[in-house]
Order: sequence, then C-alpha cells, then structure tokens
Amino acid sequence: MQIMGLLLWLEAVPWGDILVASFFFAIGGTLGSFLNVVVHRVPRSESVVFGRSHCPACRAVIRARDNIPMLGWLLLRGRCRDCGVAIAVAYPLVELSCAIVVGLVASVEVLSGGANLPIAWAGVSNGQRGIDGLLWQTNWRLLGICLDHCFVLVTLLAWSLFERNAQPLPTNWFRATIVLAVGAAMLWPMLQPVDVLPHSPQWLLSPDWLRALIISTAGIAVGRLVGGQLDRPMVSSGLMLIGAALGWQAVVAISIALLIVVGSFFAVVGRNGPKRASQTSDLVMMTTVYLLVWRWVG
Repeated sequence: MQIMGLLLWLEAVPWGDILVASFFFAIGGTLGSFLNVVVHRVPRSESVVFGRSHCPACRAVIRARDNIPMLGWLLLRGRCRDCGVAIAVAYPLVELSCAIVVGLVASVEVLSGGANLPIAWAGVSNGQRGIDGLLWQTNWRLLGICLDHCFVLVTLLAWSLFERNAQPLPTNWFRATIVLAVGAAMLWPMLQPVDVLPHSPQWLLSPDWLRALIISTAGIAVGRLVGGQLDRPMVSSGLMLIGAALGWQAVVAISIALLIVVGSFFAVVGRNGPKRASQTSDLVMMTTVYLLVWRWVG
C-alpha cells in the first residue's frame, strides 16, 4: 500500500512544470554570470562579447566546467584552479540573485498563463496553464510580456551592481535602454499594461503606437519626478525604466513599497545596522514582488 501511495504521489507531481521552472532558473543563473562579466569589463572598456572569461589575477582562461553558474564556484571552493587566488563570493551571489528573480517571474507568468497580470492584460491568456500551454498551444503574447519583464529586472540588477561598486552608469547604456523599452512598447502595444488614466478619452489612445508612446512617456516623467527627490541617480534611472515599461502606476506603487518596507526595516536596525552599498538592489526586489502580485495591487 505504501508503494502504491508513493507511485500515485509521483504520478501527481507536475514534473513537466518543474522541469520548465528549472530551465527558467538556469537561464537566470546564466544571465547572472553574464552580468558579472559586464560589470567587470565595462569600466575597463573591454568587450563583453569577445574574449573568454579569465582570472583577473593570473589571466588563465576559465574552463567551461568551472564556469557553470554557482556550481563552478562551489566545485572550485571559491579559488582559481590555476593560481589559487580567492574568487569573491559576490560572483555566485549575483548568479543566484538573477536566477531567483528571472526564475520566479518567468515561472509564475508563463506556467500560470499570466494569472499574476492586471485585468487589462486578461486577454493574453488562452486558458492553457502549465507545460501544456507552453508546448502545445504556445502563447507568444504572454512570452513576449514575460521577456519584457525579465529584461527590466536583469537591467535593474546590472545597474545595482554598478552602484554597489561605486561605478557610474554609462549614459549611452541608460539612453539605449530607455529607447529600447519605449520602442518595444510602440512596436508591440500588448506590452503596455495600463492606460494613462482609468477613463482616458478614446482619441488619446488611438492608434496603438501613440497610446504606447504616451503611456511610456508619462511613466518616464513620473519616474524622473519621484527619482529626483532621492540622492541616488541610479535609483532614479531605474524608476524611469520601470515607468517606461510598466507605466507610472508601477513607479508610484513600487516607490511607496520601498518607503514603507525597506525604510521601516532600516529604521528598526538603526544606524549601527547593515550599510547598503546599493539601493537599486532594493528596487530589484520590490519590482519582482510587484510583478508577482500585480493583479491584486494594480
């Protein structure tokens, strides 16, 4: 009877969904590994595309088996295989953070059929959930929305690493990111979640590309306005990106959440508590939470 119960339990486990979620987490870890390369090379004006990863101390090329996100660092016990110099724990932590952020958002949005998205996006769901909705009746609109959200989160995480290392955000990178976010919304208006106002006049929302441009512009303006009240240029840039991709309502909600949740925590720990090198990392955290519960707070 116990064996039969175990078999029934194994049969009920959604192995396909677990496999897909694991794939999303693995993709996130790989993107985190790439972010480590970006943060190391950009300030040195090195190419982030060409040239294999190498040890900064001895310049030895990192072997493929040692370059597996998180696992490689553990197998090497945090030291270079060739020269033995210590590898900062920040590297696997970045990979883990990116894996969690991308893995959670992608898994929830795709496997739930967009159940976390606001009512305005209810039309993107084709009624299919889990791996069936991904393989047999692929919802390309939902995948596009998910890709857009992951792009925002990974970009914010990269900017938080620059802030942590006290490095300025390259102006061209910021401008290109904003243009890409606005341009994507204009080309695919389905990416825009909400209108400028609850009851915007129809003439203001037609054609679709103009509606997307207005929504993104309003989001950027509110992000700039809110961010201007802070003494953190990187956070201001992050809020403008959020506004461009998710609308001004997301900027307001995430800013309030940061003020209440993060501000309250550090008020409790006091001045002798942990010092934050990056407030943009708080922005990454709250944006992730916001996306996961968007339907119920937006």
